[in-house]
Amino acid sequence: MEIAAHTTDAAGRPLLLARPGGPVARAVTAWPDDDMPVALEIADLAPVPLPDRVRGRMWITGWVAEVPMGERAAAFRRVAEVGALPDPDPSEWRTLRIDIAEIDLCDGWGPADVDVDEYAAAAADPLVRDEAGLMRHLDGAHRRELGRLCGQVPALAGATGPRALGVDVYGLWIRTSVDGTPVNVRFTFPEPVDDAYGLQRAYRALLASPATTAISRP
Repeated sequence: MEIAAHTTDAAGRPLLLARPGGPVARAVTAWPDDDMPVALEIADLAPVPLPDRVRGRMWITGWVAEVPMGERAAAFRRVAEVGALPDPDPSEWRTLRIDIAEIDLCDGWGPADVDVDEYAAAAADPLVRDEAGLMRHLDGAHRRELGRLCGQVPALAGATGPRALGVDVYGLWIRTSVDGTPVNVRFTFPEPVDDAYGLQRAYRALLASPATTAISRP
């Protein structure tokens, strides 16, 4: 595999582990300047099986280069934490970093330009590590509640087949079907949450009094 693992550093810059003899590493080495222009497309996939699992896409443009020697060991450890590597020996990999020039985003709520400085300063969503497990549990064990939640929204009258699509600090996404057409609906939490306990309280509050911000087609 050419890129064995990837993550981001503290400033949100993508970090990639590439085989030294692979085409990506060779291209970076052969590039005449220190930084090679690059474009990276990222797809955000729902953690539950759906006909269309893509929740959004992000396009990052910038410059890719090998991480400077003094920062390389820490960068390698950060990427290696993502999962087991085929070969854990750092000498078997090139640790590359993308310095970001521009970010474009498109999700169920439409396209947007993301300010690079604001992106770099943003903190990671506190639920990101637990989201997949939380959504699989909600989707597998609480679909009746998801249906009840959708049923309280007039615009979703007659909705069927609710599925847990995603969650973040500000709200819950559900995909359902209205008159045979799939729609995504976002329910806004009464206040931001930062852990599973807060999520549980916010979810119960939604069941009592749902609040939506947007309904769109996937």
